[in-house]
Amino acid sequence: MPKKLINKLSFFGMNFEDVFTEENIFTRDLKKSALTKNPTPIPEIDLVYVLAARTTVLSQIADVELIQQNKRKEEEFDCVDDIHRLKLGIEIATQVCALRAGKKPEKLTENDYVIPIFYNGRKIHNEDLKKALRNPQQQQKIGLEPLPYYPARLFTISPLYHPRKNNIGQNTVAQAQSFRHYLEHHAHKHIAVVSSAFHLPRAARTFGLDSPQMDEALDLESELSPSHSLSDVQLFLYGVHKNEARNGIKMDLIGENDAMKNYSSGDNPSISRYLSRNVFFTNEDILAYKSFAQALFWSKHTKTVTQQITATEETHDTITSFGKS
Repeated sequence: MPKKLINKLSFFGMNFEDVFTEENIFTRDLKKSALTKNPTPIPEIDLVYVLAARTTVLSQIADVELIQQNKRKEEEFDCVDDIHRLKLGIEIATQVCALRAGKKPEKLTENDYVIPIFYNGRKIHNEDLKKALRNPQQQQKIGLEPLPYYPARLFTISPLYHPRKNNIGQNTVAQAQSFRHYLEHHAHKHIAVVSSAFHLPRAARTFGLDSPQMDEALDLESELSPSHSLSDVQLFLYGVHKNEARNGIKMDLIGENDAMKNYSSGDNPSISRYLSRNVFFTNEDILAYKSFAQALFWSKHTKTVTQQITATEETHDTITSFGKS
């Protein structure tokens, strides 16, 4: 199915009913991811995390086992998915650098680029990204759109290392464990997470605070201070292909719904069933969180002040009574 842009908002270039016969908490989040705008980049963002796709930045198919197992045909892969994820990640990082420098993006100097980009994928993903960064013209040579400029020194390209199992994985859980391992050694609090829009609801359940992958048992060899905590992290979700009918999208959506159902259930779930409080799809989500946090702060602050006043009055009454006896 060729990629086709839709003029009006649609469920990934289709009607919701073309894909699902009923709604649940997972399909509602898929709909939200499709029909809303990405958050506006803010200067507080201190890391951009780009999740690798099923294909690489040089349009090679990474998930070849799906073809070998007759689960997907070659034409059902979106061969520019990884390119578009990286392109959006670079655009976000550049915008944040510009906000911090007080300049327009095109006016940035080399020293103005300060936001790191984290990328973790299979060996083929990582090798292709390294090639593309070493030779920016390579994508054009094979007929692909090149990535926007961003300093190669600011990329961290990591294997899907699972420290708890001491092995290399190849799925979203392995991405989460690899990313978690990185966070245990680098203090970041405001992270832009970039993936395809269809994948964001599952990514949110995998990387959010309530996920079994993100418990508070930090690496004992962590270089960070004891005050560093995963509970400090906020994740801002950015999706590509929100409003497009792209290769394999119907299969992707059905697969994501099934995966979220299966992975969040049973005695040993690998993701959370519900969205965590630290993941944000839209500006409205961020505003609601800030309003709630502010209300909670003032509620606690007012309660503390009231307790202090009451304690002062009780002390005063005791002293007064003592003086009269």
